[in-house]
Amino acid sequence: HGDARILMAKTEMAEGNAPAATSTLEGLLEHNREHVQANEILANLYKLTGQPKRALQTLERLSRNNRLHAGYLMSKAEIYLQLGEYDNAGGQLNLLYELWINNPQKLISLSKLQRRAKDLVAARRSIDRALEIRPKALDVMLADIELDLFRYDAESADIKLATLLKNHPENSRVLALKGDLALLKQQPETSQEYYARAFDSDNGNYFSLIKMYNLALKGIGNALFEQSLLKAIDSAPDNHYHRNLIAD
Repeated sequence: HGDARILMAKTEMAEGNAPAATSTLEGLLEHNREHVQANEILANLYKLTGQPKRALQTLERLSRNNRLHAGYLMSKAEIYLQLGEYDNAGGQLNLLYELWINNPQKLISLSKLQRRAKDLVAARRSIDRALEIRPKALDVMLADIELDLFRYDAESADIKLATLLKNHPENSRVLALKGDLALLKQQPETSQEYYARAFDSDNGNYFSLIKMYNLALKGIGNALFEQSLLKAIDSAPDNHYHRNLIAD
């Protein structure tokens, strides 16, 4: 009975009929309130259809038997962030910290969520822990600098970036962060130069390209922007995104 209902709900979802899928799953839960898969799918449906409170209720039901399930904690944190309930989000993220305390990649992701939850102390703790585990890993060092920039700590970011730039002079992400730092220091022309170098180093670095575009719209570094785009078009003539930006 349960498997048939799950299959029916999945079919209804595939057909784009979220209300029917929701009704099917709710019907199943009337007979078996603790059905894990039905609750998981229903929580996701509630999220997708703008019913965050009902999604939270469903996730809490799932969490009763699995309090430290990373997926449930993450989903609850994201909903609380969406609702602007930052303290509640922080509570879920603190539990994730304990689960991920030995995983640098997870800690980097966690720090970004903690930034969104306006908990910069916790975000710093996550990055510091990642640095303890892998102090020389480039992705961890970059996340460390990103957090400094987010906290408007230009002095700290400047010192760390100087070292990284010596060791990775052509790394697109390092150059892009140098551009972000220049922007923080209110040096938009210098910022544009670093964004151009970042994009020239990696034409897939669209974050730098978009930042260059926004500065060019303000009349800053237009020639640099066009020069970088034209080089990118030469190397990938079929990229219509680049051509559209030149047209703008």
